[in-house]
Amino acid sequence: MTELLGTGGTSFLITVALLLLVLYAAKGINSLHNRKNQNRKEFLQMWDQSRIQDDLWLELTVRHLFGAYLPVRVIHLALAQPNKSEALRQLSELWNLFDYNPETEMVRWRNKRHATIARRRAVWRMMLAIYFIGASVAVASAVAAAHFGPGTFEGWVFGIFAIVSASVAFGNVWLEEGFRISVDRGDSWIDRINRAALRSRRVPARESTKRAERPAPLES
Repeated sequence: MTELLGTGGTSFLITVALLLLVLYAAKGINSLHNRKNQNRKEFLQMWDQSRIQDDLWLELTVRHLFGAYLPVRVIHLALAQPNKSEALRQLSELWNLFDYNPETEMVRWRNKRHATIARRRAVWRMMLAIYFIGASVAVASAVAAAHFGPGTFEGWVFGIFAIVSASVAFGNVWLEEGFRISVDRGDSWIDRINRAALRSRRVPARESTKRAERPAPLES
């Protein structure tokens, strides 16, 4: 570090600091990727088909892999689909956008503005735009910070702006996947979950009606 500053001057200080931040972010992303792979291996080791009716075990096991507390009835609905793992992944990405009523076991959009597919598509496209703009601004600000150097007020302003812009860009990438899935599959999952909840309420009602209509046994 001392040799670098001696060769290039103090103007390299912000550049080096930003480079270290980029390397730290890359290490964090790599650690997150490795953690997901580890969670996947642990999930396969824990999975036991004989315990699939154990509601608590099933919810916690799915949470371990996908990171979302999906209700057990919703998990069973996903496991009934041909693409079980993809169905669970989609639901885990969508779940923060849903408002779940544990009494009726039905869902709706948490934000009423997301109820229309056009608005969700607009939010998704806006997130993509913010990502590209944020990343471009972060690079430009880093270059400007290196140009002005750490000994100037402008240098530190551009350096902080570069960090903020990069954080905003990565944050939008993190949330973008959920909105992308909401455009393609959000309404269909809400409809499927709610129809299953209505069916589960009708079946016990029919059974109780049949028991009530069944004639009492004749007394001897």
